[in-house]
Amino acid sequence: MTTAASQQVTERLVADGVVAVVRLPDQNQLFRTTEALIAGGVNAIEVTLTVPGAIDGIRQLAKELGEGHLVGVGSVILADQAQRAIDAGAQYVVSPVLRREVIETAHRFGVPAM
Repeated sequence: MTTAASQQVTERLVADGVVAVVRLPDQNQLFRTTEALIAGGVNAIEVTLTVPGAIDGIRQLAKELGEGHLVGVGSVILADQAQRAIDAGAQYVVSPVLRREVIETAHRFGVPAM
């Protein structure tokens, strides 16, 4: 992702004003839950790493949802978690704590970090 693309993602998140933070007991419910959120008008989906199989779920969502929606990762506390999620297709990274290495990893790949 380029810096311009990263800025576009950030602008879309701000403009939409809503990010669905998805925490589920298993990955099997992820796609149906996301479909329901999209049907309700939500365009930004944040899959937290507390969801078992979250990285695979992000990969599936990024592949199947297309460009009209944003897929991000949440609950990121380690740089390697950020990198794996970005490699899977996460377009933004959210961390509950300030970890410089998480931000640096996201920015190295041109992905916004919050």
